[in-house]
Amino acid sequence: MVMTYSVAAEVDRTIEEAVRFGASDIHWDPQASGVRVRYRIHGRLRDVRELPSAMCEAVVIRVKGMARMNVAEKRLPQDGSCSCVVDGRSYELRIAVLPVLYGESVAVRILGNALRSPTLDNIGLTEVQRQVLRGYLQRPYGLIVTGGATGTGKSTTLYAALKEIDRERLHVVTIEDPIEYRVAGVNQMQVGESGRVSFAAGLRSVLRADPDVIMVGEIRDAETAEIAVRAAMTGHLVLATIHAGRAEEIPARFFEMGIEPYLLAAALRVVIAQRLVGELCPHCRYAVDESGQAAGAEPCRGYEARGCDACRQTGIARRHGVFEVLPIDAQIRRRWQEGSTSLPDAPQDTMAAQIARLAAAGKIGRCEAAGWLAEAEW
Repeated sequence: MVMTYSVAAEVDRTIEEAVRFGASDIHWDPQASGVRVRYRIHGRLRDVRELPSAMCEAVVIRVKGMARMNVAEKRLPQDGSCSCVVDGRSYELRIAVLPVLYGESVAVRILGNALRSPTLDNIGLTEVQRQVLRGYLQRPYGLIVTGGATGTGKSTTLYAALKEIDRERLHVVTIEDPIEYRVAGVNQMQVGESGRVSFAAGLRSVLRADPDVIMVGEIRDAETAEIAVRAAMTGHLVLATIHAGRAEEIPARFFEMGIEPYLLAAALRVVIAQRLVGELCPHCRYAVDESGQAAGAEPCRGYEARGCDACRQTGIARRHGVFEVLPIDAQIRRRWQEGSTSLPDAPQDTMAAQIARLAAAGKIGRCEAAGWLAEAEW
């Protein structure tokens, strides 16, 4: 198939538009009627347009060519990456192609979007939480771990934390898969399948490079967990992510990986749990009653948003985190030193309590809050 200018221009236009909209992902999904183009904005997929079915193969060829994939291979999934420049700024694109019923689907993750540049002041931490976290980031060694499900912004929190580090005076190294943001003054190392080096192997190598601060993109296995814990015990400040639902559950993940309680007592300083919520658009927000309908004479029981031009019909102005920050105090460390695997109590200001407050203030939608609160009770 000959690549036409119109298809190349359509792909380039889609990428540029998605970046300007602040999208995190682009999807080209072939259907029986055509190719559905969607952007993920504020965590929600939004239909943008539909292309003719005849353009499907040409779109896939264009994207595969950008990512240096095998254009002739249509039966197996492929992964690749490339970079692009939009409005003078460089972005990394992580691309996955899957063979599906009506052709091949394409998913593009946009990394390094300037509209999502994180700091501790804009990711959703409360003032008290920011003060606690900044205090631990000034310490010379110890382990700081943030936990949450996939896509809840754990890495974003660590990037925001790195900006609090004195990168002129300290040697800061990150181990990531992939590198999502470029941080000035930080040596960032690509690992995982794309880098052909595991987190554990990368961490061992980094420890020989005289680091002061190490960021581990994800603790996935016992080997990485043990190296990170021992690094934090031997004079390094280690920031890491792990999959866990609540702050008090994060130590349990280390125990499940075989980390001895006395080692964790010596290394772990503070744990953070998080999830993302959508902040309602102030331009189209409206009050709802008990049944979820627009409140008239009935008392207001919460808020929702209709969607408007200001929020690109999503009803969401932006997404930010809701956090639990739990310092590991002397009492729980003493128990771990004695061999106990008991877990710390939940923090006083839980995510459920914060979500309830945000819903009452009209910051997040009633339905979204109800779903999170029901999950917390479960």
